[in-house]
Amino acid sequence: MLRFKLVDPTLELSLHLRHWKTTDVACLMTLNINGHSITRHVDTANAGGGSDNVTTIILRSLDYTNPDIYDYLTVGMNEIQVTIIPADDKQKCGYALRALAIQ
Repeated sequence: MLRFKLVDPTLELSLHLRHWKTTDVACLMTLNINGHSITRHVDTANAGGGSDNVTTIILRSLDYTNPDIYDYLTVGMNEIQVTIIPADDKQKCGYALRALAIQ
């Protein structure tokens, strides 16, 4: 669970995760951001400095001319709950998180 306070209603932010699977089985990562669910596949093994190990999720983009506008954040306390499950229900998956940043 990630919790953070936001005071600027115009600040554009993204969540950056440096992570990978630790077994042959891919993982499904579900993020619940203030009640909005986003699912991503984690299907790359650790590749040192590889960009395949970085996932970026836009939390707020206020470009109203872009059809991909996002605003999952609120002024005040925000909460992101992360759930990891195997992509294949019959096998176990392994997951490693090296770093995360919100910027």
